[in-house]
Amino acid sequence: MLQSVIHPLKIIHEPFCSLTLTQSIQTGIKDSVTPYVLSATLIFVLLLYCIKQDKLPRNTFSAFFIGGYVLSTFGLIFGTFDVFLNNLLFAQIVRIGNLILGLIFIWVGLINLRDWWRLKRHDAFNQLVVKSILFFSDETIKGKKVSWFRIQCIRWGAFLWGVLAALLGSAWGPDKDLYVMFAYLVKGNNLLEAYWGIGIYSLVQAWMLFFIWFLTAFIRLSDGSQAWIEKNISFIKIIGAAIFISI
Repeated sequence: MLQSVIHPLKIIHEPFCSLTLTQSIQTGIKDSVTPYVLSATLIFVLLLYCIKQDKLPRNTFSAFFIGGYVLSTFGLIFGTFDVFLNNLLFAQIVRIGNLILGLIFIWVGLINLRDWWRLKRHDAFNQLVVKSILFFSDETIKGKKVSWFRIQCIRWGAFLWGVLAALLGSAWGPDKDLYVMFAYLVKGNNLLEAYWGIGIYSLVQAWMLFFIWFLTAFIRLSDGSQAWIEKNISFIKIIGAAIFISI
């Protein structure tokens, strides 16, 4: 991926080729609203919903998923995965994976749309397919000791899901100007500035994942959050349906 931008560097002037903190943050925010990054966020939401265990395993899952995603985003820019990305078979797998993911999102969106319709027509909360907020299990297990083996499975399973989410998003790719600036820094042996800039970019691009993590933690710790969710469940359902179907 890096090689494709080396040639244009001959016409770029040095004053315009540095990754400042502001540039890294701005580019990270800009790239965080692409469909593929939003898809990674929804993958994270769905997986959190599937984690029944409260507290440690959920926080562990969140931390390792985000870690896998951020490190993979960092590696994608540095060319770590180029051996796979340049393979036509792998590219086809990514396309098929994104297609399957899109179908899953539509299915989840339709479930929430159906639940919203039931709430509007019959106010039948007990008949909902998903009774709680999208990224919250209907039942959580509190106070139960989790085995060391299960924690390791949760950790590294989450890390691999984060890597997978980043690879599925590789079809979109970061802003081209970021590659140009990064390639210029590498060519000029300014590796520290390149590492710093791409590291900040990778963290900022994942801001929605951090937001979901902190939001779920706040909901679990807040006494009034569940009551607010039940009171506004109809609104949450229609918004969730719109997001999943549109992605």
